Amino acid sequence: MRDTANSPEERSKQLEYWRGQLAGELSRLQLPFDRPRPSEESQGCAVERFELPGSLTQGLKRLAEKSGCPLYVTLLTGVAILLQRYSGQDEMIVGGSGSERKPGELAAPMGNFENLLALRMDLSANPTFLELQSRVGAVFLDAMAHAGVPFSEVVKEVRPGHELGGNPLFNVAVSQPSQIPQGVCAAEVSSGNFTEDLKFSFEDHGEKLCGAITYATDLFDRTTITEMARHWRNLLTGACADPAKAVSELAILSADERNRIVHEWNATRAEYPNNCVHELFERQAEKTPDLTAVVYEGKTLSYRELNERANQVAHYLRKRGVGPEVLVGVCLNRTPEMVIGLLGIWKAGGAYVPLDPAYPVERLSYMMQDSAAKFLLTSGELKRHIPSTDDKAILLDADWKQIAKESSANPESSAVPSNLAYVMYTSGSTGEPKGAMILHSGLVNYLWWAISAYGVEAGRSVPVHSSISFDLTVTSLYPALLAGGKVELLREDVGAQNLIAALKKAENRSLVKITPAHLELLSQQLSSQEAANVTKTFVIGGEALLAENLVLWREFAPATRLINEYGPTETVVGCCVYEVRPEDPRTGPVAIGRPIANTQLYILDENLQPVPTGVKGDLYIGGDGVARGYLNRPELTQKKFIADPFSGKSGARLYKSGDLARYRKDGTLEFLGRVDDQVKVRGYRIELG
Repeated sequence: MRDTANSPEERSKQLEYWRGQLAGELSRLQLPFDRPRPSEESQGCAVERFELPGSLTQGLKRLAEKSGCPLYVTLLTGVAILLQRYSGQDEMIVGGSGSERKPGELAAPMGNFENLLALRMDLSANPTFLELQSRVGAVFLDAMAHAGVPFSEVVKEVRPGHELGGNPLFNVAVSQPSQIPQGVCAAEVSSGNFTEDLKFSFEDHGEKLCGAITYATDLFDRTTITEMARHWRNLLTGACADPAKAVSELAILSADERNRIVHEWNATRAEYPNNCVHELFERQAEKTPDLTAVVYEGKTLSYRELNERANQVAHYLRKRGVGPEVLVGVCLNRTPEMVIGLLGIWKAGGAYVPLDPAYPVERLSYMMQDSAAKFLLTSGELKRHIPSTDDKAILLDADWKQIAKESSANPESSAVPSNLAYVMYTSGSTGEPKGAMILHSGLVNYLWWAISAYGVEAGRSVPVHSSISFDLTVTSLYPALLAGGKVELLREDVGAQNLIAALKKAENRSLVKITPAHLELLSQQLSSQEAANVTKTFVIGGEALLAENLVLWREFAPATRLINEYGPTETVVGCCVYEVRPEDPRTGPVAIGRPIANTQLYILDENLQPVPTGVKGDLYIGGDGVARGYLNRPELTQKKFIADPFSGKSGARLYKSGDLARYRKDGTLEFLGRVDDQVKVRGYRIELG
């Protein structure tokens, strides 16, 4: 921008334009950096050069000619679409240059404030490429018409007090292409005093275009920038082929990239039994009848005893009308009766609704009423927690004499894998609890995978220290019972002291399922020697995990497997896992890894298109673990459970998790937080409202 304003009035008018154009808060482009931005940036940079094929070059020139805009506007439009796809932001300020470069002239470094334009672009409402090109062209021409004051003066006007050593308005710039009739594609750029994140430069050689991306080496790896250039070419190739296509429909990924992200990284097919959970338990009880199945305060139940008592509950319930798709509430403390009741409901063909005795009376009453549960399995002590259900209560203590008259033989199975296993209530975006309907098929898929992946073995114990209303408990309770393991029930307490006391005792444990908050507590209260003997495997889930929480175990229990398990209740406990490796960082978030068996994870933009590696997007979950939906909430089910456009299976659906994630270059997933204001406290979903 040259100082060509002819009068104070004209200067004032031009500054007024810039004040309006750059008014309000507009966040800088949030790009997929390979490293966090350092507190002190080095201003180091590197240049990645690339060439556009002649056919694409001529296509872009025809697009520019057709719209009557400079080639620069067409290139700038392509960069804007690329930046939108990478950042998810529909509005952005991009640095532009106010004049063409002469042959051989170097692009001005971004520290030079005299030849810059701040171009505020709006990509909302999903325009076609032609519409967006017209929109960008209008912004560029308006900026050129008001380029009579130096950019440095504009900055002082709209960002008073800012030091001119850096650029406060944008972190990405696109310079005008220089005209070079002949010669080698060099796309030279000045690399001194680089204060931006990215800068795109171009050379027009007539038959072909050459480009260069200058990038901050503090933030980006070269491979990321190479992919960026390729994605930009993909977008423009699509635009040239069909400029009337909406920009959201322009393919950013090549066919190979899309196949890798959508299909190869989700190739998780594995066999699992076509049975319900209780049928698999019955097989194990027949195989190891005399092994201990449950331990509680020194008392034990063998597999035979547990199976027979669950059978008696099943016959009792079935005579009262419990069968497939019939819901039964369970409000019991962590005692053998709880396990007997859960298995008994399944054996009767029904599904259970877990009710934590620690919940407020109002919440418990709401869940019983909303679920329309036919009965409530509880105890005489806990029945008062839900006074509205007296007529539905079956007391596994006071009524046991009557229940014990029933047959102890396995009832004929009436449920099938497509029937409900449980309905678990979670908090949600409405603030009202909603019941996720989990099927036996999805639950068996998870349990069968977990037994193998987590190394659950016959004879080894697994502590159960959390409520059955928290699906973390599913991992502690059922894999052990299907594999001949021993479930160690711990009494309810405050501050996990019973768990800590149990873990201080050396025990032959397969796994301990725990939240990061509990793990941090253990780190503070277990000695290094005690830590080394806790368990063969820690499965950590329920909330985001930081590497700092793992230091004790990595230093003093190197043989202990540390597995970060991610998954919402709506997709059966865990759908994605990452096992921590010795070479992993000791600080920062731990990755959530790769999908488990028969599960697919997709990171999509707002138009349900797969995003490139490194780019943040919405995490969708598909596969056999996806819930049927929300009980009695058809509108919410329709919103959160959508048709799966990738699997090719009729009726397949994806669950929109509400979580943000991105792919690493090797396909490992990183969790990046929530879309909404939901948080987790000790693994429980909480709505801040």
